[in-house]
Amino acid sequence: MKNIKIITVYGSYNHGSFLQAKCLYEALGAYGSVSFIDKNARKWNYFKTPFMRIKHNLRVNVKHPLRNIKTVLFEYTEAAKSKINWRKLPSSSQTDCDVCVMGSDEIWNINRPDCRIPFFFGDGVAAKKIAYAPSVNNASKEDFRKYPDKFELGLAYADALCGAGEYAKSLKVLSGLEVMPKEGARRGHQIYRKACLGKARKELEEGKFNAGIKSGEASKLWDERLGVGKPYDELIDYSEEEAIMKAARERNRTAFK
Repeated sequence: MKNIKIITVYGSYNHGSFLQAKCLYEALGAYGSVSFIDKNARKWNYFKTPFMRIKHNLRVNVKHPLRNIKTVLFEYTEAAKSKINWRKLPSSSQTDCDVCVMGSDEIWNINRPDCRIPFFFGDGVAAKKIAYAPSVNNASKEDFRKYPDKFELGLAYADALCGAGEYAKSLKVLSGLEVMPKEGARRGHQIYRKACLGKARKELEEGKFNAGIKSGEASKLWDERLGVGKPYDELIDYSEEEAIMKAARERNRTAFK
């Protein structure tokens, strides 16, 4: 009997999200023991979403205080119901499993920055991964036509890896992207530079001074595949790179004395 895990927006304040997860959970039950991986990636959702809706209603229904009170009670009652329903589906923070099914809800929505978390891309899960028709909520066909190679998702993933301190993985993701060039398309290079400098600092902390110097030098490169060409030298500030490489050289000399 296989141990099956599901990665989704677990605990989402959304009845539709719960129903999708419940249906997938029941369908997979025929193939093994099923549970969800709950990393509390969006723990804030229980409070933030109802609060934002209440704020909107207060603004719209300023002349109807009784309606506002009813709205507040309704939003938090529904949030409580949603939380109770989710707790009926087994979950744990453990990622060990035979198969990991990614999806049942909008974990790869290109319009939601809060979904750009390495965990939602299967980071840290060693098991076989299966993508299960994830919905993309308010992302339209036009959004995907704009990005035929899905490079926006790749950039989001690389940026998320940077935020998690996984600089080498971020650079590996960037190396496989072909970003559509356009005016002001600096994001690809900005993420690349951030990953290189983060990797250089990490290598300095680990005593890998020569590697740190190489990473510092690499951050000065402008790869046109990332959507932007190199500007005039006079417009580029390399002070951060120079500071890191100077520190690496000094520590390297000290280490050999």
